[in-house]
Amino acid sequence: MAYDVYVVAAKADRDMARLVTRRLRALKMKVFYDAKDEDDVFTSKEARKLEQSDSVLVLWSQAAVESDEVRAAASQGYSNKQQPLVQVTLDGTVPYEPFSAETLHSLEGFTTRTNTEGWYVAVETLGGYQGRKDLRAWMDFKASDADAQAAWLKAHPDDPLAVAARPKASDAARKEAVASKPEKSPEVSEAPSPAGKAAALTGAAAAGLAARTGETPEAVQSGSGVAAVGTIGAGAAATAVPASYDEDIGGMGWGMLLPVLLGILAMLWLAWLWRTGYQPGAMPPASSQAVVARACPAGQMPRSMLNILEPSGSIIVDE
Repeated sequence: MAYDVYVVAAKADRDMARLVTRRLRALKMKVFYDAKDEDDVFTSKEARKLEQSDSVLVLWSQAAVESDEVRAAASQGYSNKQQPLVQVTLDGTVPYEPFSAETLHSLEGFTTRTNTEGWYVAVETLGGYQGRKDLRAWMDFKASDADAQAAWLKAHPDDPLAVAARPKASDAARKEAVASKPEKSPEVSEAPSPAGKAAALTGAAAAGLAARTGETPEAVQSGSGVAAVGTIGAGAAATAVPASYDEDIGGMGWGMLLPVLLGILAMLWLAWLWRTGYQPGAMPPASSQAVVARACPAGQMPRSMLNILEPSGSIIVDE
């Protein structure tokens, strides 16, 4: 079932219905009560919620007797014999038949801090349908009765109250374990000596050279592949670097430097083309015999023009 208890009450008894709902939920019961419902109609949605509940709790009063919704919900709960119907009266009102023939518990005088005998009996009846016991004893505990509550939870390990209290107990045990754990004394770390630094640097250099040559770091470190190329301070150990460092330019391999140089050359070549006015894809002259006109002194004609006018090369002048 989706709910343990379905609470039915008139709109005029909404405050008491909310109090009953809170008290039941404090006992870890799953309660359905629609406090926002404004109409007096028992809808199909509410009917499905009632069917999904283990038991029905009807809060009778003068307003409830006159409410169509309360009468319809109570009738549905009464007709289902497998769904227990628990009845309480808020103001001493006795419902009509057939509900008057059923047991009726009184909640007159019931408040947030006061329990009545009718409340005890109603809660134990609802709890009995859920397989729970000794809820009266739990409701009588005060906030200061921590030991008694712990004993009750231990005696009822499967009760929803005990199940809900287990994570809190685990958290308390974890905090207690952390508090009892001895504190670690701060460890003093010594700075490595210059010789240790040199050994570490030598090992790193050997590993780098081994990655290039394919040899093991031990073989490289025992050979001549590691050379000291500098010192750090007076009397400090030499920093070991691979012997092939000279083959690189500033530590940069030729594999990385060559593309950079090619890119620079390409940029210079493009700049030269732009300055010379070269236009890629320019069409050559339509004919190799194109005439190019050149400036001549006044009164003279270019020789190329004479060749065009007189292909034979001779000019006859009439006198």
